[in-house]
Amino acid sequence: MQKETEMDKKATAVLRELEEYKKSHPNMWNVPPDAGMFLMILAKSMRAKNILEVGMSNGYSTIYLALAARETSGRVTSIEGDPERMEMARENFARAGVSELIDIRAGKALEVIPGIEGPLDYVFLDATKGEYIDYFNAVWEKVRPGGVIVADNVVNLASSLRDYIEMTEKHEGLDTVLIPVGNGEMLSYKRLG
Repeated sequence: MQKETEMDKKATAVLRELEEYKKSHPNMWNVPPDAGMFLMILAKSMRAKNILEVGMSNGYSTIYLALAARETSGRVTSIEGDPERMEMARENFARAGVSELIDIRAGKALEVIPGIEGPLDYVFLDATKGEYIDYFNAVWEKVRPGGVIVADNVVNLASSLRDYIEMTEKHEGLDTVLIPVGNGEMLSYKRLG
């Protein structure tokens, strides 16, 4: 069994605190704990180094991704448009001991994504649901063959994401599967060649 480091303990404590915080602040839109764990395990298993998160909120899922990036010698770039949430996230990252692993980008995702350098190994979409197809199109060329795009809320907000779900299921360059954790994660693998 791997020994838990001080950083792990700090991060775990902050994650538990944010889970409690969400119970009285549902507008934080954090992924559930099982989805956070899934996101982290997926990033670790594919040795993702260049991770992009679209929609940071108060940084809950970002901390999971940063823990994976620490293990893979990678980095997380996270985009957030709300200055108040961004400041909360920044404080949470410092308390969790993962700040040095995260590059925060402020602004509207569709304006920020063009300035993000690829190739991307891993993209997590969890921002404005009506813009998922636009986010996908903005990152598609930046995602390396063998990379993944994970979209949150495809079960609990399926009606809002119907077009995105259909697009990814029919896309000739993807293998796509619904993972029934959290609020439903659509995992799309960019085929090689």
